[in-house]
Amino acid sequence: MAKENPLVTYAKYSAIGIEFAVAAIVGVVGGSYVDSYFGTSPWGVFIGSILGLASGVYRLVTVLQGMSARREQQNHSKD
Repeated sequence: MAKENPLVTYAKYSAIGIEFAVAAIVGVVGGSYVDSYFGTSPWGVFIGSILGLASGVYRLVTVLQGMSARREQQNHSKD
């Protein structure tokens, strides 16, 4: 099996970081919207940021597990 281009590898890991940041930002923005609509400041931002970070961590873990499984499968197929 051919070795993966380093730029492709960097792009994959960059995409994971961007997904994590976007999840956190969406949580904060969504919480801010909830606060402005219901007048619950600062609870909406607090809960939104926690949910955004949790979803970012969940996505990070699942993507890295998938990448690890593919790498392990490739290593076993070489043997």
